[in-house]
Amino acid sequence: MLYFNQLKDNYTSYSEMDYVRYSLGRCYEAQKVYSLAHVEYEYVIDQFKDSQWCDDACYRNGYIYFSEHRFRKAKRQLNMLLERYPASPLVEQAQYNLEKIGNAVGK
Repeated sequence: MLYFNQLKDNYTSYSEMDYVRYSLGRCYEAQKVYSLAHVEYEYVIDQFKDSQWCDDACYRNGYIYFSEHRFRKAKRQLNMLLERYPASPLVEQAQYNLEKIGNAVGK
């Protein structure tokens, strides 16, 4: 994680900054520092809309919100994935999780 933070802080024009920020999100998520994971995933989603990591950032962000019982935010993130990235391999899992959200809140 130190490596990714150094890249983020010292090489702001690095050509693979989308991957750096996504990877930081994964590191924070693994450490259960969800507030910082959200920051990194949202940065990827907002700043790198065409990145290959965007669909996964949407999914991971939605998944974390779901695990935090923040169902509206989870639903928004997962729906964003479905709308922006309909060809993503994560579409089926996102649909499944949306169904789980519907069951959790009584549709």
